[in-house]
Amino acid sequence: SSSSSSSSSSSSSSRPRRQRANFAPHVVQPLKRWLYEHRHNPYPTDAEKHVLGQQSGLQLSQLNQWFTNARRRYLHGNEQQLLK
Repeated sequence: SSSSSSSSSSSSSSRPRRQRANFAPHVVQPLKRWLYEHRHNPYPTDAEKHVLGQQSGLQLSQLNQWFTNARRRYLHGNEQQLLK
């Protein structure tokens, strides 16, 4: 008998998931540029986040999440994707 039961199909029907939208290219470009230029230490300071937030129009929480995802996505052999 299986000790773990999955109820993900029933919980997903009770509340539909929001469709995820990508940020517009003009929003992401300065973030990608910063990440590429700092790929050996890809952790912006609070001051850098403030500037990047003004450039991109993103809130601090959105910036933090974008950098978390981008480090995972781009900095494991996919650095060239940052130049696109």
